[in-house]
Amino acid sequence: MQNPYNYRGKGEPLLFEIPFSVSQKLKHAPFRFSILARHLETPKLTCEQREKNNSGKNLISGNVQESNIFEDIAENIVKHMIFGVEITPIDNFFICFGYNYRRKKELQISTKILTVGFPWGFGIKIF
Repeated sequence: MQNPYNYRGKGEPLLFEIPFSVSQKLKHAPFRFSILARHLETPKLTCEQREKNNSGKNLISGNVQESNIFEDIAENIVKHMIFGVEITPIDNFFICFGYNYRRKKELQISTKILTVGFPWGFGIKIF
């Protein structure tokens, strides 16, 4: 039986990612804001090749999209970022919310946008 992680004596390459994160808690308020930049080793994060053909027509919606260089650069920068806020109303409980533009663009369905790209959660500290 062949090992699925070893093909012809060659191992699979390790995944490589460069993240950078900044978090700041306000001194007299129960909020913590954070920004995470992911995949800094990849300058252009895109799934546009799956969505467009050579004519610039979006295969999902059918609309023709014109390219604007400023919008493309700004969208590419935002695709690397994840924004978050954590609220701690009491010491042993927190609620967190975030926004991930890349996840929103990759998983959205044009008929039902809903809350794709908006992660949330809560936690309770027991000990």
